[in-house]
Amino acid sequence: MNARKNNRGDKPLAGNKVLVVEDIDLLGKLTTRSLRKLGADIEFCKNGQKAFDLVQSALADESMPKESKSLIRFVDCEMPVMNGKEAARRI
Repeated sequence: MNARKNNRGDKPLAGNKVLVVEDIDLLGKLTTRSLRKLGADIEFCKNGQKAFDLVQSALADESMPKESKSLIRFVDCEMPVMNGKEAARRI
């Protein structure tokens, strides 16, 4: 029996929303492609400010079910506008 297999089969991130924040297009595409193959629902932003704004907007959306407000974040630390460390701190 494969220890990595679960009730989601080969999609361990199925049902999870993942925020990818990356200013380099190629790295963003590679990351989102890899995470989609694992079943993740992806949101992509090119800088920390856009990521922060997206999360704030989602949290303010009263029509969203509470359980869908959880989020896994992959954030590049060095970006223009707002760096990843500041975005993660604010989020």
